[in-house]
Amino acid sequence: MPGKKHPHRYEHVETPIGFVWRCSLPECAHYMPQHMESFLMPGRRVMCNECSNTFILTPVKMQSIQPICDACETERLMRRRERELVSQTKSDSIKSDEANTEILEALLKEIGER
Repeated sequence: MPGKKHPHRYEHVETPIGFVWRCSLPECAHYMPQHMESFLMPGRRVMCNECSNTFILTPVKMQSIQPICDACETERLMRRRERELVSQTKSDSIKSDEANTEILEALLKEIGER
């Protein structure tokens, strides 16, 4: 008896016969063998692995182990950029503190010599 028709939530998994795309929804046993993925999967409506919204699968999205939609990808990139900026700001702050310490030490040395 066929199951309920739904957009699949694909993930790329390794099996004894090689890599396959399988639906990660618990009630679904669907899978796509690797030799068929290139011509059957692009253009399919699939479920995002992060937000569960649907999107059209592209060859670029298929390069990921668990494909995500454009909105989640943008959000992920923004969070990464935000972490990089915070890290850079902390690094700049430390460098600034070191420079201020050097200036203060030079001033104290100059005052001590008078």
